[in-house]
Amino acid sequence: MRKSFIINFLILIVITTVLFLIYYFSKNIQVSNITELINEVKIIQKEKVIFKTNNLDKNRIEIIPENLLLKNKNNKLRKVGQDYHGQFASMETVVLELDFKKCQKENFSFLIKYNAGGPEKSLNFSKIININKRNYQDIIFFPIYHTTKNNNNEIKFEGFFNSFVMDQSSFSCIEKILKVKNNEQLSLPSFAYYGDKDNYLSISSINKREFGNISFENLVKSSLNDKRSITLIEKNLKILSHAKRSNDCKKNNCSYPNECYINATALLASEEHQQICSVNTDIFKTESYFLEKNTIIIIEGKIINGMFKVNIVDENGFYFGELINTIGKFTFAYKLPKDGNYKIILSNKNNLYHYIENNIEINKIGILNF
Repeated sequence: MRKSFIINFLILIVITTVLFLIYYFSKNIQVSNITELINEVKIIQKEKVIFKTNNLDKNRIEIIPENLLLKNKNNKLRKVGQDYHGQFASMETVVLELDFKKCQKENFSFLIKYNAGGPEKSLNFSKIININKRNYQDIIFFPIYHTTKNNNNEIKFEGFFNSFVMDQSSFSCIEKILKVKNNEQLSLPSFAYYGDKDNYLSISSINKREFGNISFENLVKSSLNDKRSITLIEKNLKILSHAKRSNDCKKNNCSYPNECYINATALLASEEHQQICSVNTDIFKTESYFLEKNTIIIIEGKIINGMFKVNIVDENGFYFGELINTIGKFTFAYKLPKDGNYKIILSNKNNLYHYIENNIEINKIGILNF
């Protein structure tokens, strides 16, 4: 009996050691490969992006590039979308250099805006990018696309990059907007890098517990020392949803196109696209509160399965959104950049391909007053 126990114990040690070595070496290989791809973009020849600006309202600005995705004999066509689209696109890599000292912000947020056509509008690649000052490292870069005619001289599904949209205060964070001069010289032209802290792939966000633009742990310590008060807005909120069908839509969300914009205030405010087989409905929405600059919004909870999005909007078009997609306990702390009338909206962010079901508990939503 004792001998059997020792043998099983030794086998367990060997298996654990082998798994650790596989993880260690694969992680280092990833770090090396991704670092090489990032350095490649840093040293490759680039040129300035010429652009004009358009004030959407008193708080938001649109940057419209004028020398991107022009006809270029070196710009090779690539397939985009699912295979059944049979669609091709030209592509370029945009590089942004940021200066957080100049704009005095903790977080740089912007929308990469696409226009889409065709029966499904499924080639809309619009997405919001959030860059935290703590994680930013020199540059960020990403590909943009514009569909072109295929071999049959037709465009079935149209999707093309349009502009960047951001808060006026975020615009001052931008030091340079560049593009890679010859995209085909890159080893992986479709590679995107948003200043991530870790240059390796991880399972979900398993190690990430803090979200927002300031450290929650330091915030709690300072609030206790300064005896600041937290105004509780909501507690003990449970979120249950499924990607196949939304309670707010009579038809299946996997129909073409997905037009379930009912009860989707946050999605419309973000200007992101409603994807097929997805649910982006509002879960919880506060009334409008007048909050002063530097007021901090706090959310604590636990994700059992799935993910959701925290959205902060004001009546003048300001928008901040962040996905919370860790498993287990999490905290969110966001310092407001200016005075305003704000709403806090929690929204579903699940789909049939990755996050089918949401099972989330929100313990506390509050405001830290100074």
